[in-house]
Amino acid sequence: MFPVEIFELILDSLPLSTFTDDSGIHALLRCTETCSSLRNIVHQLASWRAHYHSRWKRNTQGRNDDKAEADWRLSYIERRISDNKVYDLLNDIVNATSAETKQEIAATIVVDYKYDPWDVIEHYSQAPLPPQLYSNPDAPPSPPDALARRFWAQQCLGALARRLGIMKWLPLTQLEAHDVTFQDVLVAFSTFFNADPSELALEFTALAQRCKSHLSSLGLFQGEDIPPSSIPDVCIKICAWMRSEGFDKPTPTHYHDLANHFPHRFLRTNRRCLPMSLVCIFVVIAQHLGLNASPVNFPSKVLAHISVPGTAGAKSSDLWIDVFDASTLCILDPNHDIPPMLVAAGLTAEQVHDVLGPAGPSDIFVRIVHNIHRSLALHPDSPEGEQSRFVAAYAVSSAIMLLHPVGPHVDSLLGFLTRFPLDLDAVLLRTIVPAIPEHSRMTAIRMINEHRLSERRGTKKRLLNENVKHYVGLCIRHKKYGYEGVILSWDPMCRMSESWQMRMQVNSLSRKASQPFYNVLTVGEMTRYVAEENIEPLRLTWPLAKRLVDSIRDLGMFFCDFDVPSDSESREGGMVMTAELRHKHPDEMAFCETLNWIHNSEDVDIMQSSGDH
Repeated sequence: MFPVEIFELILDSLPLSTFTDDSGIHALLRCTETCSSLRNIVHQLASWRAHYHSRWKRNTQGRNDDKAEADWRLSYIERRISDNKVYDLLNDIVNATSAETKQEIAATIVVDYKYDPWDVIEHYSQAPLPPQLYSNPDAPPSPPDALARRFWAQQCLGALARRLGIMKWLPLTQLEAHDVTFQDVLVAFSTFFNADPSELALEFTALAQRCKSHLSSLGLFQGEDIPPSSIPDVCIKICAWMRSEGFDKPTPTHYHDLANHFPHRFLRTNRRCLPMSLVCIFVVIAQHLGLNASPVNFPSKVLAHISVPGTAGAKSSDLWIDVFDASTLCILDPNHDIPPMLVAAGLTAEQVHDVLGPAGPSDIFVRIVHNIHRSLALHPDSPEGEQSRFVAAYAVSSAIMLLHPVGPHVDSLLGFLTRFPLDLDAVLLRTIVPAIPEHSRMTAIRMINEHRLSERRGTKKRLLNENVKHYVGLCIRHKKYGYEGVILSWDPMCRMSESWQMRMQVNSLSRKASQPFYNVLTVGEMTRYVAEENIEPLRLTWPLAKRLVDSIRDLGMFFCDFDVPSDSESREGGMVMTAELRHKHPDEMAFCETLNWIHNSEDVDIMQSSGDH
């Protein structure tokens, strides 16, 4: 037998574990089945730690990097077991037949498993789509419910991100904000865009480290401590370095761009941003250098404050940094520069000392909410796009709900759940509602229950409405306006109000309101109510399927797969309904199969799960 060291060297050189390659782990497992000696060698391998960190990229809360090497194998096994449970729960979400069940399962993942499931959810959300969509024959096989997997995993990941973000805000409403940082408050807003808060924290740290290396190369300080006499020069150099990295004030026309408020944007693409964002970067860098830095909630624009320690028994002194206009004047004189700024903001010079103190995270939180709300109000047609505006408004409404928990704000939040269907339980009911006062909590719970009741729509029986010509999942083109889409549901006759029918001139149609009407999810994200006589059925082709996938963000909420007819078939085919949509239309599939409108549903089994856990 080879020496133990040789076996360890060979086994440590196996491929590290990832979500797409488990060959190294499978080889180790086979080794444990050969003999007890080899099993003991595998159990003691130093590479278990590397396998763990290769598979799970993000920092896992509550885990200790200094544990003994033997424990990393057990940690790896525990995490794989946990991932398998989360994977099964994600399958349960995809296959659930009601919105309420999906919400409850998602809350289990988000609340009970905390941050740990992020990697496995992200992997699940990347289920490969059919290779025909992108003319890639070498693509991996697609599971039959790939569309639904991707959609619901992204929704679950978003709910997890938003809960993590809001949890950072909760101490701000309970006067326990001493452990919440300026960075925490701002990063939480980006979680509404599914941004990983830990990843953004690492980006801030990396930025601060780069600046520290730059300042060290200039010889501004030696060792870890900056001499008090050098602090003003260091502050000026930080601002200069930020400008060299592109962090500067925006042009007046782009001052209120939504991207300027959110770290996942201003750290990466929109570096010309607001005073709030620039000061946040400055404070993070300064604190990384060991300086006592904080924001100042100054009326006209946020400033930065540095407390300079005294030397030889002298008192500490203060510096005020105008990061936004640092290229003009970086360090402000409180007696000469700041009073005119106060007057310009509508205050008196005597109030200078009331507004120059370091701001707490609660004050900054309120100001960020105001800033984003102002951008939304001033630029209703922002180039950021309607979805970004919707998400930003959701973030503001969630923050306002924590600050002012009254009925109208609950109703406002419920309105956002049309695009965030898994947030009702995990984010609203189990994160925000417990943090508000009891009298408001009872009102919120009542309104949430009423909302859930309104979502429990009845089923639609095809056999009772045989006059309905088209079916759910059929792709269509509007005969008059030319847009494409896919049918979500139908009514045997127009169910809209008389005022809507008058506005849409329904009586001008040849069959008026007595004909079937269809809810159609269209290319461009609109849901339209279309009369049967205006519907032109489309045969589903892969190019059409690609247009639907690329342009309809919520397609996977309703459909899980593609029924594309072969060239020899005369039927139209269509999108395959999810389990929830099939539950709402219980006999739709059977009725369509009888007429050979769609492929036999047994060959398109949406309940099937494929792939390793």
